[in-house]
Amino acid sequence: MTYHEEDRVVDWPHWPGRPTGAAQRQRLERRLLGVGMPGRRHLLFLPGQAGYLLVEREGSPPPAGARLAVGDLAYVVARVGPSPLPGDGRPCAFAHRDGTP
Repeated sequence: MTYHEEDRVVDWPHWPGRPTGAAQRQRLERRLLGVGMPGRRHLLFLPGQAGYLLVEREGSPPPAGARLAVGDLAYVVARVGPSPLPGDGRPCAFAHRDGTP
């Protein structure tokens, strides 16, 4: 039997009812970053005077651009990504000091 590439019909990936494109990407981001998942914890990666500070918090991480206060200091979330700790599955919000008055 001879194999011909033109004989092969591929309709992949096609799963009825399963999100594709932008919906699939959003679903994966929520799952990977823990967004919208109750009972999850996240980390905040914050600059300090003598280095960086990791703060653990309940819930989903704040989105990029969110303003937050820790103690009496104000921060802005630059991005959300994986924890900087090896083997840690929690998402981490990386922030910088808020320079706005």
